[in-house]
Amino acid sequence: MIKGNMKRHREYWESVRDYDKEVFSVYKALRSNPVKAALKNRPKKYKVAYLGVGSGFMLPFLSRKFSKVYAVDFSKTLLDRCKSEFVKFENIEYINADFRDLRKIKEKVDIVISVNSILPPSIKDKMKILKQISKMTKRNGLFIGILPSADVVIYRVMLEIDNLIRKGYSEKRALKKWEEFLDRKSFSPLGFHTDDYDSITQKYWYPFEIRFRLKDAGFKSIKIGKAYYKWSYCKDNCYGYFPGKEGSWDWFVTARKK
Repeated sequence: MIKGNMKRHREYWESVRDYDKEVFSVYKALRSNPVKAALKNRPKKYKVAYLGVGSGFMLPFLSRKFSKVYAVDFSKTLLDRCKSEFVKFENIEYINADFRDLRKIKEKVDIVISVNSILPPSIKDKMKILKQISKMTKRNGLFIGILPSADVVIYRVMLEIDNLIRKGYSEKRALKKWEEFLDRKSFSPLGFHTDDYDSITQKYWYPFEIRFRLKDAGFKSIKIGKAYYKWSYCKDNCYGYFPGKEGSWDWFVTARKK
């Protein structure tokens, strides 16, 4: 049974009617796709699990690239849409499951992919998810993920405040203008999270936490980089617009199972 915040997550995703209009599309927003690049030279025989399929954007690529694809989501609605749209891809198996319990996948896989789908703010929940990922990954297998960045929220606020000061605002007035935005955010020992998505609380990650949590879950060789978004797409989705400055980003992560 899914309880608490995770239950609200499921209810939210089940309620999505037009994915492209209602959900920030990571793949459309990215300057380039680091997940595809990381998968480029992997053997055809590999079996992969894709956690959080969403609209299914990556499924045709994964199906053609690998021998078996487990498409996992806790939204039956999104899975049913993908099944209908990608019916010709016969090596995709659709799994309706909570990421905290992935026992429906009966074999270990070579690669697990998660693109902004490890979102619960609870330490207990996110550790359950990471340990489930570790458990289902073969020894020396690969985790490839994009995780929401906590740092970039503060970076955006800095740029917004600097911009106001350049326009003639006093520092005090500029800071006050952004107090409401910061009040919607929550800094706590649990990490950084937000209530932006209708009443669901989602997790944002710090690099030191990513390393700590993945190592604790049984991963090694952890590498963290930035997956940059186009400023034009950020502007259209109210995430700020500062062309000429370093772009907005989420964390691109790879790690090996011990």
